[in-house]
Amino acid sequence: MSRSRNNGYLQQLFNLQRKYTTSKVRKTQTKTLCKKIKKTAAEKAACAQQRRQSWETFTKDLQEACQVILAEAVKLHQKHGGHDIKYYTELLYQDARQKDKRQISDWNGWVQLEGKRLNEELGHGERLKAHNITVQAKTTWQKMSSNKQKAAAAGVQGLEEAHEVRKLGKRNIPLSAFHNTKKTLEHIEHQLLALHAHASTEVALIAARSNQDHYNPPHIIISSTCVSKFFDLGICQTLPDFALHFDAFCLSGVQSIAKNYIQTTLEMKKNISIMILDKLCQAAGVPVPHMCYSNFDHFIMEKYHIILEGWPLEKLCSPSDIASRNEISVLMASFDSSSTCFRKLSAAEFEKWSNDRFNTAVESTSGPTTTLQDSSLAPPSSPHAPSPLSESPVPPTLIYSGTSP
Repeated sequence: MSRSRNNGYLQQLFNLQRKYTTSKVRKTQTKTLCKKIKKTAAEKAACAQQRRQSWETFTKDLQEACQVILAEAVKLHQKHGGHDIKYYTELLYQDARQKDKRQISDWNGWVQLEGKRLNEELGHGERLKAHNITVQAKTTWQKMSSNKQKAAAAGVQGLEEAHEVRKLGKRNIPLSAFHNTKKTLEHIEHQLLALHAHASTEVALIAARSNQDHYNPPHIIISSTCVSKFFDLGICQTLPDFALHFDAFCLSGVQSIAKNYIQTTLEMKKNISIMILDKLCQAAGVPVPHMCYSNFDHFIMEKYHIILEGWPLEKLCSPSDIASRNEISVLMASFDSSSTCFRKLSAAEFEKWSNDRFNTAVESTSGPTTTLQDSSLAPPSSPHAPSPLSESPVPPTLIYSGTSP
């Protein structure tokens, strides 16, 4: 059933495409190149002088014509009166502008009633145009007396209501969108099929609504069977089925859900970064410009005598570099429960850490040396890492491995 429906749709498309093909061959048009003679400087100056004189003459004649029109406007004002000179000048220039709308007359109401009667007599599906109605209504209107004209113009009130509704009434937006979409897609379809006819360009266009209140079904425009075969073989779906899925996707709101998920994740990263910097400043007792995750021992431990205890992730990195939302949630909960925290070292602890760090660096460059016996504050040694606390291959579940005093 689905296959026969698709074949019927394609057959209807090919029948529509017949008027976009022609058996006539376009003739090649060749443009004859003419040799352009360059003008000398004297000839260019003479042409410029001629244009200047022509413009001056035209300006002078135009001013004289304006003076003649103004004189005629003064004569009309003196002879007829009733209006100022500007009114007659605009009439002569044919530049009058209707600033205020005219009031509805009895004649307008009669034309509306007569047009309604004539269209009802024609039957369903046929309507007279406005100029035909005016011609027929004029004959009857001229035979009526003034009293009958006023009595017959009962449609003036209805015409005023129609004008008010058109100006202030609420529009049926879904219905207007339906007609607008339909007419626009029909025009686009004709243009695309004509493009395929003369340029052999393959086209696939699918239009779907994004609001459930709209009435438009999915609209499909394809140029040939090549497009439908691509969907059948490449996507393993028929084009009508793909259009229905696309329409359902646009109406389901999946895009907004994905967007909300991304926005929420970014907001969590921002909040945890602010929290970490705030806790670092509290532990240091002085304002810290920013948190340094790379080379933490050099920029934070050495400068502010601060250690980070209980980091729950495998790697010490910025929250912006964490891809998993679950890891961000774990990190935030760890800081909220104080299982991960910053602690300031005492003078003795910092001195022992500095000595052990120095011995580790010397050992990595010159071989084994005598180190301190008490390694309670010593970071894990690595022959290739001069900064063992920040670049240790072991998961830093506890950046500082000593005991609290």
